[in-house]
Amino acid sequence: MSAPAWLLLAPVAWGLLWLLERWRRQPLRVVVADLRLFGGELADAPPPRARRRPSRAFWWRAAACGALAVAAAEPAWTRPGRLEVDLVLDRGLESGFEVEGRSSLAWHRAQLERVLDCLAADDRVHLTLEPPRGGVPPLSPADARRVLAATPAVAARGDLERALGGVSGLRPAFVASPSAPALAGVARAAWPLRGPNRGITGVSVDEQGVAVALSGVGLPGPCELELVVTARGVGHTKRLTVELPARGSALARWPRDAWPFDVAERVAARLLGDDCLALDDRGFALREARVRVGLLSDPGPEVERALRAVPGAEVVRAERDQDPAAYDLLVVERLASDAPLPPTAVAVVPTNGVPGPAVGVRASVDPAEAFAHTVDAVHAAPFSVASRSPLPALRGAHALLQAADGEPLALVRGRGRQLVLALGFPPRRGATSWVDARAFPFFWAELLALAADASGQVRSREAGFADEEGAALDVGVFPPGEPRVGTVAAALPADPGGRPQPFDPAALDALEAARPRAETPCGWALFLLAACLGVGSMRPPRDPSRGGLAAGSAR
Repeated sequence: MSAPAWLLLAPVAWGLLWLLERWRRQPLRVVVADLRLFGGELADAPPPRARRRPSRAFWWRAAACGALAVAAAEPAWTRPGRLEVDLVLDRGLESGFEVEGRSSLAWHRAQLERVLDCLAADDRVHLTLEPPRGGVPPLSPADARRVLAATPAVAARGDLERALGGVSGLRPAFVASPSAPALAGVARAAWPLRGPNRGITGVSVDEQGVAVALSGVGLPGPCELELVVTARGVGHTKRLTVELPARGSALARWPRDAWPFDVAERVAARLLGDDCLALDDRGFALREARVRVGLLSDPGPEVERALRAVPGAEVVRAERDQDPAAYDLLVVERLASDAPLPPTAVAVVPTNGVPGPAVGVRASVDPAEAFAHTVDAVHAAPFSVASRSPLPALRGAHALLQAADGEPLALVRGRGRQLVLALGFPPRRGATSWVDARAFPFFWAELLALAADASGQVRSREAGFADEEGAALDVGVFPPGEPRVGTVAAALPADPGGRPQPFDPAALDALEAARPRAETPCGWALFLLAACLGVGSMRPPRDPSRGGLAAGSAR
């Protein structure tokens, strides 16, 4: 029997109760020899008429039967449920355009905030940033709004096909991108904002010198380029003037025979002047050094992956009975206080720590500027630490990282084979958010460059280009000769862009229709009510004139 069919039993039960009530109300018949035996008044009185009004017990039992019938029908209280939506924000290179005070990224963020305005406080948002920035768990609308507000544009191309491939088709989806593709079931907002721009498309350093590839759209004429070349820990600055066409590219060179130094480990290039896209005004190249890294402990998958991604790094598992001098950098869990340091660079990376409340981390000014990119990245995007480990005593060490309470979290001393690095926290996911920050790969790349800097271990003549904003270890090697255009800042179209295309209002209105309905069973409450009514119907009525049991109640 289906659940609603139980309601049909209520009228049947009420009919049976009425018949029982009528039978209980039949008058009491007493056979006597003569009524005059009971007095004249009783003998002359007309027979009493039976009461037609049902008793109180009848109504209680009828209500109990009705409650049981409704409870058997499995009623439920229906209310609006939790809605889950997918939001995709393209924060790639094209989102960094700012033209006459209008920002492409700010406009796309505002479009996604319109979606958040349509959500309830307990709804969940699956936010996808492209290019990705670690893992973003499901967020409340308020948390998603804060994440969007703190999301900057990055100098890297986003892969929207990959991002949209992870969108569940079971949830409403919204994508905001300058070049969002049209997909069925996905609402999109697009504003391909464009403006005059000059950008660095490649940086190379080789036997011939330093070369920087530039591209320009809509800004013909001379542009000034600043080069900072780091040679054996010392920075050398050079400014070049390059003539760019209205739409095209140019190549700036600093020949090797004009260098005031003999070898270059790192080249940072920066375009001076203003344009509509600042993300492609910087680039740098790291000379590929063959650095042999030995792991005497397990620093964690995050550290090992970052070390292996550095061009020229050879990461192997070291044995304790091997000669430490065979490695340019040794990764250990701790330093013994009474043991001498090995004759090579050492990185103390703890594997675990003492959990505690999460605290913010700030970067100190590096006197030697060996960790310049790390310091800049931490200043731009601070991270937190939720687990700490004791630091070894390093006389003369510099505190590169400090907690908000002033406690050092990273000590650095020396360079080359005299380099000693000690971390005061395990660099693992769950212990710190650093592993998902863009400062993390910068740190290990610059650490290996510092370990190889004064040790004479530079064995490769190739150079790599890395995006300063976030893809620092995604290196594209330039072959000898003329550099090719890099992958970070390719030439963009010269057209001024299309008109803004906000989200379709119908897609926003459909959010409420897509909200699921949550049901709370309430049959148990009706069963409880029926039990109470049944107990109440068993109480005998009282005769109001005598204060005792009413006549006929003993039946």
